[in-house]
Amino acid sequence: MVCVKACNSYQSEEVSKAVDGILDALGGMESFVNPGDKVLIKPNLLAAKAISAATTTHPVLVAEVAKRVIKAGGQPVIADSPGGPFQSALLKNLYHVCGMDKAAEESGATLNFDTTVTEVSYPHGQTAKGFAVIKPFLDCDKVINLAKLKSHGMTYYTGGVKNLFGLIGGLTKAEYHLRFKEKEAFCNMLVDLCEFAAPVLTIIDGVVGMEGDGPSNGTPRAIGVMIGSKSPYLCDLAAMKIIGAKLGDVLPLALAAKRGLCPEQVEEHLCGDALEQFMITDFEFPKTKSITFDDHLPSWLMKLANKVLLPFPRYDHTKCVGCMHCKTVCPADALTKKGGYPSLNKRKCIRCYCCQELCPKDAVILKKRIL
Repeated sequence: MVCVKACNSYQSEEVSKAVDGILDALGGMESFVNPGDKVLIKPNLLAAKAISAATTTHPVLVAEVAKRVIKAGGQPVIADSPGGPFQSALLKNLYHVCGMDKAAEESGATLNFDTTVTEVSYPHGQTAKGFAVIKPFLDCDKVINLAKLKSHGMTYYTGGVKNLFGLIGGLTKAEYHLRFKEKEAFCNMLVDLCEFAAPVLTIIDGVVGMEGDGPSNGTPRAIGVMIGSKSPYLCDLAAMKIIGAKLGDVLPLALAAKRGLCPEQVEEHLCGDALEQFMITDFEFPKTKSITFDDHLPSWLMKLANKVLLPFPRYDHTKCVGCMHCKTVCPADALTKKGGYPSLNKRKCIRCYCCQELCPKDAVILKKRIL
């Protein structure tokens, strides 16, 4: 079951009402959290960007969920590994910019500053047989997954499933992009990770989402919805339905459906407010969507066409300050500094778009080729 609730602002009263509506439909927080449980609250904290940019999960939602965890007898810890280096000083700035310090203070939750990353085995994975995860995940009894509804350059859409990639520690995420550089392999890894993490509850913050060149350089889009379920897959299917994304466009969900982990349609599983009242017909998706030819070409030729036609990142010298953070996060080591600016080796580039996703100055441009 997936519950959809209207929420048109981040006023505490309105968010509280939406969260309670979702929890009531799903059996209450007590059905997820037992007294004494250590609960990892995993928001989307991709980068230290202003709350108004809609890049990260809103702190009011985090605070309201943490309050209910405490009321149920749990001990909430707010933790994520953002893009780039995983360091305590950077976490402190991230929490401040994204409002997590206030969320923790208001709710009584604890902020994580432990940057230990541990490799653990997961023999049940189809693609990934182990993960390098952050310590608060290993220390917790339960995971509550608080995602953000956004477009995404690589996976087209990001929500509940993709948010769990933040359990992978620091720059190890870049290594995963290189290790699983084919899109299908990477998305299968995301499904393995979702199964491994097994969040007991997922809520997607769609009050204000992001469209365009997400997940960090897109445009905020008011949607006015909160979506909650025991299943991150059902949450994503509902969100995708709202913004008009098809299952075939969002490879992690398509692969999860193929494995039998989620249905292909969400309608039979809905409760709460009518989905139709939130539907968007003009949601702007990234320019990096894979090209299809209505099955008129064999799969190997379609893969080749996408390698040729998908955009390479470009660097806007009017915004770029030459910090070379893009080089730091590039898993393929495809960037060098020339003339004070990044220079891309297209032969090395795997088009994961980490540089665009994590550029602190929004200086990376993705533009489809004229073909």
